[in-house]
Amino acid sequence: MTGLVVLVVSVALVDALNPTTVVPALYLATGPRPVRSVLGFAGGFLAVNVTLGVAILVVGHRLAPHVPRPSQSHLHLAEVVVGLVAVVCAAVLWRRRRSVEAAVARTEHSVSRVAPLAGAILAAVELPTALPYLAAIAALAASHEPLAAQIVLIVVFNLIFLAPVFAIAMVRALAGPRAAGWLEQARLLFVRQAGAVVAILVLVIGVALLVAGAAGLRSP
Repeated sequence: MTGLVVLVVSVALVDALNPTTVVPALYLATGPRPVRSVLGFAGGFLAVNVTLGVAILVVGHRLAPHVPRPSQSHLHLAEVVVGLVAVVCAAVLWRRRRSVEAAVARTEHSVSRVAPLAGAILAAVELPTALPYLAAIAALAASHEPLAAQIVLIVVFNLIFLAPVFAIAMVRALAGPRAAGWLEQARLLFVRQAGAVVAILVLVIGVALLVAGAAGLRSP
């Protein structure tokens, strides 16, 4: 259980600096009703991401009896394969980082009207490309832990993933209007570097999976 918790928490921490959630939150934090908007955005994202994650997990458990359980060596091999795919994706994202930055810039403006709905829609749209989250769910589904414990870890993953968004709301609430200038500068910096940040995050996760999978394959 400890290894599973470490895996989920580690992936969530790396994935937490995701521009697709941080940049819209920074944008909302500099607008009208900033704290309420940021928390509404986080709440909508959290609700949908947890719901879809649990649904995928439950479907996996329903299908498990009809699918041969893979051996540990097969699971480690899968980690290596997914890691390699992530490294290749990171290289592609790095080459296309300007396009990613433009997409993130467009996303921030789309959340200003109805923050909770925007968070929910963003979570649903981003899920098919949320490789770290899907990898964490796959690791949970492949474990022998009780379903209730796995669901708790899904919630934990999402809370850690959204920690920067909650931190932005806290800074805005405590510092008041003075924080608007800081957050605006942070938003502009994130937008300019969004492509690089996404590529680096995917690369780190890919390398981590490669190391974990290779270590597992080498162990007796």
